[in-house]
Amino acid sequence: MISTNSESPVVNRPSHSSNFASRESNSAWSVSTDEGSRFARLYWLLANATDNSGTAASVNSNYNPGDIFRVSNAAYQITYTAIDEAGNTGYCSFFIKVQDSESPVVNRPSHSSNFASRESNSAWSVSTDEGSRFARLYWLLANATDNSGTVASVNSNYNPGDIFRVNLESPLVECPTHIETRSALVTWDITISDNVAVVHCLSNDSRVTPTNSLLNDRSITLAQSGTFPVGTKFIEYMATDLAWNVGKCLIKITVAELNYHDYIYGFHRLVTDYGQPFATVIWSPPEVEDNIEGPVTWESYPYTSGDTFPLRLFPPYTVKFSASDLFGNSRSCYVYFTIIDVEAPTITCPTNITNYYDTYFGINRAALDPGSSTSTVTWDYPTVFDNSRRPVIVTSTHLSGETFPPRFYPPYEVEYTAKNESGNKNSCKFHFLVSGKSDTSKPLTYIKRL
Repeated sequence: MISTNSESPVVNRPSHSSNFASRESNSAWSVSTDEGSRFARLYWLLANATDNSGTAASVNSNYNPGDIFRVSNAAYQITYTAIDEAGNTGYCSFFIKVQDSESPVVNRPSHSSNFASRESNSAWSVSTDEGSRFARLYWLLANATDNSGTVASVNSNYNPGDIFRVNLESPLVECPTHIETRSALVTWDITISDNVAVVHCLSNDSRVTPTNSLLNDRSITLAQSGTFPVGTKFIEYMATDLAWNVGKCLIKITVAELNYHDYIYGFHRLVTDYGQPFATVIWSPPEVEDNIEGPVTWESYPYTSGDTFPLRLFPPYTVKFSASDLFGNSRSCYVYFTIIDVEAPTITCPTNITNYYDTYFGINRAALDPGSSTSTVTWDYPTVFDNSRRPVIVTSTHLSGETFPPRFYPPYEVEYTAKNESGNKNSCKFHFLVSGKSDTSKPLTYIKRL
């Protein structure tokens, strides 16, 4: 009897290569070009083969580690072929697509005509043309280089020879002059307008919920809120435009004693002391009448005026008032009340982000991840406090660690909302941009007239 071997060798393909960028399947992935190059020199573990004969099969491939692969819309197919001693053939293939994820490098001009003074490598001031209220400016055109070897097209929002006018008009900031309230949570609106565009707006009090600080609107109305203790506070707003002209307004906020209550379903509803999980309840002596003259004594049970009462919706607190005359005759009445929380939690957003690249008009900009077209941005968890000392639910529009593509405007807005068990809510926001460059790149050019 003659035994023949008809079983093909088994070829084990590699799982990845150098310059790995993303995976499409177990046998297909994308890679990036070598830095500063229009191709990728790739390396991977050699495929190996096993055979039922126990003898190692010979393995050949149409590509080898160290070969050069150029950018292509189609994936390269790398095929390994194994042949055993009986001539049986086994195959395995994997696919690699080479993509160019490296951004062009733009070389900005270093100065312009009418140069007056320098503020940084990418910012300077110019003077107006003689006898004129504007400046017609000229500069060397920016040029770009790219790892692909092809000159990238370059566009600009301004061109040499354009006219730049002096802007001396300050933004107009309109806000209420005086707010009087008996609530700890205060709300109001402000309106900001400018002849060109409002760029930055902030207040001098951290208790005011921040707004989008990169506005770029000629006129905008912003809803504002804040939680304040009893007393008088002054809130000042300052807005700036593209020419750094400043507009201001001042609000006087007066919060009266927070001892108001209402009456519902036979219960008095009292609010907690400001910043506390309890209410200090004070009552006057009850009105007592007797048919004979003489002193009448009264007492309250089991509580006395000035006691503190923790938050409680149900069952209500019950205070029994009893009055007695000289002859021992007595009569009682009852007062029921609950303690509610009307204060919103305080929440303070972080001010820093990772991948920091620079600050543009007061907004942090993140750099791209190395070799990537996005930026992984992380930040600290906000600081949250609630007067109830009970758990607070915090939600957000974005999570720390998400990836963000480049964006110049509008900025990314991250809003955190804190909600306590009583349904009171407060929020904070912060904003950031993502530069189209890595952290080794330089900021964009802009020209500012003082």
